[in-house]
Amino acid sequence: RLNSVTEAARENHVTQSAISQGISQLEKTLATSLLTHRRNSIKITSEGGVVFEWSRNIFKQVDELKFRLKTTQNEYMGELSLAC
Repeated sequence: RLNSVTEAARENHVTQSAISQGISQLEKTLATSLLTHRRNSIKITSEGGVVFEWSRNIFKQVDELKFRLKTTQNEYMGELSLAC
């Protein structure tokens, strides 16, 4: 999204090395190249674009799940008594 390892590191409050290592590990796990590295820039590969879109959707779903769990915590509180 930022087209910069430096900017990604800054935004996430981590080192450039941490970002690079994370990308490298993800590339190994997925057995594909996500970025092409040039002298002063990086460019996302087509596979990287797919991973990026899937990741955005996954994080969106996680946020929605957190919200749903938070809002349902108060829905089902109290005592329930049944009698026959």
